[in-house]
Amino acid sequence: MRRFVTVSHTADPSGAWSLNDLAGKAGRVDLLCRNIQSALFLSHGLRRDAEFYAVLERDAGRGRTVRIEGSRIQMLHPDERSTAARLQQALATPWSVPDWEEAQAGLSVAAFGLEGLLDDLAGKGDLVLLDPEGEGIADWMPPADPLFLLSDHVPFAADEYALLERRGAKRVSLGPAWMHGNHAISVVNWHLDRAEASRIA
Repeated sequence: MRRFVTVSHTADPSGAWSLNDLAGKAGRVDLLCRNIQSALFLSHGLRRDAEFYAVLERDAGRGRTVRIEGSRIQMLHPDERSTAARLQQALATPWSVPDWEEAQAGLSVAAFGLEGLLDDLAGKGDLVLLDPEGEGIADWMPPADPLFLLSDHVPFAADEYALLERRGAKRVSLGPAWMHGNHAISVVNWHLDRAEASRIA
């Protein structure tokens, strides 16, 4: 299983945004949607071995996380507007406890942010922080169940880096230049596909 986490520091966690202004008042929800598409979509289908976690942490202490499971999600389309609508659907789902509440098959929401998500995923994979200062991806052997961590257009804060360091996240670099998140995810998927093909051969 490959998992991708994008932490948004600006997206409105209420989901009460206009689908006509994803890059503005919604708080760059368009970036989340592009990352979702790069993580999950193939040309004529979805990656069944992938999950995506959109962590909305604009409001301190009131984080929410949306999970999309490639193996179970239905009617997910490769455009920003409809993907944003699916995020809204999840965020509008009522719950009484912080843990996962399913809005629809393969689409869930939880009332926690990055730290709560890391607790939830503990033991389910190896944390990999995409960072230009990490080990070069060409020389890196991916683990069986990698969990890739990216920030949005706002870099991780010092306390977030410290949290990831404490959790043992390994830094892996795609090169010296900062890339758009969706481009970075596409490169990672290519690398994982190539490594998997080599193992099978």
